[in-house]
Amino acid sequence: MAFLRAVFCLLALSVATLAAPSADPSADVLEVSVRETSAGKYMIGVTLETSDVDCTHYANWWEVLSEDGELLYRRILRHSHAATQPFTRYSEDDVSLEEDQEIIVRAHMHVDGKELYPDSQVLKGSAKAGFAKATLEKNFAAAVEKEGPQAEGCLY
Repeated sequence: MAFLRAVFCLLALSVATLAAPSADPSADVLEVSVRETSAGKYMIGVTLETSDVDCTHYANWWEVLSEDGELLYRRILRHSHAATQPFTRYSEDDVSLEEDQEIIVRAHMHVDGKELYPDSQVLKGSAKAGFAKATLEKNFAAAVEKEGPQAEGCLY
């Protein structure tokens, strides 16, 4: 009987651990692809690896910023990608850029009712030179969180 009780406790603990959101939300930008669609207009593809669990803990957008922190574009993610990691989503509209304009691509998360930029990998670069890992100051361009299109909930 004690053996069965121990097995049950371990099983319950394992299920609770799998169902619980990660203590440290993450949304790493792994890759950025840029394709010119017309002069000065680009389609941007972003590959993310996130700690998505469900609609209570998921990456709800990725965004393109200037080096000065100006919001240039935001791609809303309408659902959790818990079962699809990593995943790539493309801009829904063309993004106006100069070929050599340095941009920063980062992701944003919705976790337990809070909106946040996790301490995760971002990429910086240009259409001409490509993209590499970058480090941002802790509150870099924090004000843009309230700008532009906002996620209006999670479908699933």
